[in-house]
Amino acid sequence: MVNKGDFVKIEYTGFLDDGTVFDTTYEAEAKKANVHNPKIKYAPVLMIVGSRRMIAGLEDAVEGMEIGAEKEVTIKPDEGFGQRNPELISIVPLSHFEREKIAPAPGMAVNIDDRDGIVRSVGGGRVIVDFNHPLAGQTLKYKVKVASLLDKVVDKAKALLDDVGVSGDASSEGDILTFTTKADPSMEYTSRKYMLLMAIKDFVSGVNTVKFNEEYKIAEKKATTKAPEKK
Repeated sequence: MVNKGDFVKIEYTGFLDDGTVFDTTYEAEAKKANVHNPKIKYAPVLMIVGSRRMIAGLEDAVEGMEIGAEKEVTIKPDEGFGQRNPELISIVPLSHFEREKIAPAPGMAVNIDDRDGIVRSVGGGRVIVDFNHPLAGQTLKYKVKVASLLDKVVDKAKALLDDVGVSGDASSEGDILTFTTKADPSMEYTSRKYMLLMAIKDFVSGVNTVKFNEEYKIAEKKATTKAPEKK
């Protein structure tokens, strides 16, 4: 049985009240519902039960399930993506988008000051942007299956590595956890590495030391030739 704090891989399909599929871990289901995204990896996803890394209603539904079991659950907004907040709807001058060489249109996804939003309307030199989560205020339905339980430290570490989007592998010996990663000097890699360390610290017991073997790819310089001088 799944308990709070367990690492599990789950598969699911999420529906709106009218039956529209908005998310799924099944590629065939995504194609059938016309929501397929070729950039997404369709496979069971990691859930750390009770961590609130996923919506509360889904984590609470999985707690107490048996491995391999499936069930359907209805999740109210307060246990999903929250209620809609009118204060998260902002008026942004059209000139802001013009400076960025963006032509805003209703329904367009935008990012302003590191906040993701949806353009609701454009007119009169101003743009109405909604920064609420697209599913805020919605009652959601999920079909969820507990695919597997991860109980070994190394399996938890590998799952977290994949979850934060860092390519590599993990091994453990005693209380020492070692990651071998494909690294780069970007801030994005540094941020993902920090997220990984915090997740190990918060959710994986029995680890006192984390080591990184980082592989950096150095671009080879192209050979250049100098034209012979004319005499």
